[in-house]
Amino acid sequence: KLIRHIRALDADVVLIDVGAGVSFNVLDLFDAADLRLVVMTPQLTSLQNAYAFLKGAVFRELRRLADTDARVKLVEASPEASAATRRVPDLVARIREKDAAFGQQLLAGLASFGARVVGNQVFDVNERGILAAISRMTSDFLGIDTPVIGALRASRKVHDSIQHRRPYLLEASSE
Repeated sequence: KLIRHIRALDADVVLIDVGAGVSFNVLDLFDAADLRLVVMTPQLTSLQNAYAFLKGAVFRELRRLADTDARVKLVEASPEASAATRRVPDLVARIREKDAAFGQQLLAGLASFGARVVGNQVFDVNERGILAAISRMTSDFLGIDTPVIGALRASRKVHDSIQHRRPYLLEASSE
């Protein structure tokens, strides 16, 4: 119902921060978007959470594309759906052997997934390379392109404004 109301808004852009987690509500909001931005820091826990989130979103999308019970079973019964190191492209290849039309539908869904990565709190160029590595990993293991479209540098002033619970612009204007 919420997604239906969001789609009905008279707006050019609606930005929703879904936060962390892989609940169905969060994944459904993310999967309903035309442009899906994943913001992550180059820290290990953030990278792991972002990858788990993207994996959950991809499998939620694959299930959504399954329009019959038999096709849902093809997606859910696969070893790729639960194993951390299995590859979605392998799942799609296995499904194409059993149901070529559905396999093509899944490939089209993955090709148009539309996720993009934004780095946050990046200190140096080497950390941007970490974000690019995650982008390659999502391509290899999840079968989706997730280009890095930008990175926000880490700032001591922003950090301090959060610590002091004072908006950054107020801190910056007092200097």
